[in-house]
Amino acid sequence: MFQKRAQKTALPPDKQPDQEAQKLADLHKKLTGYQTEQKKESPVSKKVSRFFFGRSFRNTFLITFSLVILGGYAAFFTSPFWLPYSGNYSFTPLGSSIEFADHRTLTLCRWDYSPKQNLMEVELELDNPNFDGLDQYLCDVVIRTGSGEQKGRVKTIIAQDDFFVLHIVDVPKNFTELSLRVQVNSETVTGTAKIFSNKDEIRQVAGIAAKTKSEYLKDRVLALTEEYQQQIQVLQKTNEELSAKIENIQTKNAQLEEDKKYLTDQDIEKTNQRISSNESQIKSAREQILVNESTISEYQLKIQKANEKVNDISSQIQKENQMQNQSLTEEFGSAVSSSP
Repeated sequence: MFQKRAQKTALPPDKQPDQEAQKLADLHKKLTGYQTEQKKESPVSKKVSRFFFGRSFRNTFLITFSLVILGGYAAFFTSPFWLPYSGNYSFTPLGSSIEFADHRTLTLCRWDYSPKQNLMEVELELDNPNFDGLDQYLCDVVIRTGSGEQKGRVKTIIAQDDFFVLHIVDVPKNFTELSLRVQVNSETVTGTAKIFSNKDEIRQVAGIAAKTKSEYLKDRVLALTEEYQQQIQVLQKTNEELSAKIENIQTKNAQLEEDKKYLTDQDIEKTNQRISSNESQIKSAREQILVNESTISEYQLKIQKANEKVNDISSQIQKENQMQNQSLTEEFGSAVSSSP
């Protein structure tokens, strides 16, 4: 009986509802309900919408945009005060010579920096081939720091003939680059020599003390002697490498000669060409060794002469010290005799 009733209520297969259509209907109801809820938005939502699309939002946006632009300009124009200089610093190597003012030549001999003293010492040689008697020079320095450029203070320690020693005093701790300018103290001779140093490449020393001209000259000669010794060591090492190269080539050539007995006439001809090329390299290396040996002999002679000069300067320094002590003794004795 139950089965018969079920058969009466069941629909035939072609009358069954379409499942896809049912899903679409359910989705439509959901969407319709969502739109209805959106229409019934709260007062708070209306205020938020009115802010983002109203005059208040536009004013706030314009004010914020203006502040960002002004901040960018301020950062750009004040960056030298809080950003380090990112360019390439200029540097004049020691021993460099610069021509200026009617073929005069300035040579940078030494540039030292004592951070503890905020002091720099610069040693210069000046050559005037004109013999015009205009041998007085004006020196000034421009210092670059993180906040811009400023004038530095230059004090002349030695200014005799062609030899000059300068002190750059009160150097800022945050300096990055310096430009030392030298010109003739004359209205008729123009031209300026510029030399540079910077915080990365300047030689730092523990301390700087003013000396006499003789003492500076002695130090200069001793420094040259050390440079000559270094050059000799470089040349000697080069000669050792060239000698080893010659020995290796000779060993290779001997092996090539030994292998000829296993080669055809055509291969022997190629081997002979290779041996000839190797012999040319040996000849070139030997010639270079001779040139280097000659240069070494020249440096050794310079060292000998420099040592003689150091001895003479040392004698001169000893005499100057004696004269100074004698002068101090005389002044002290005069002061004692004149006292009541």
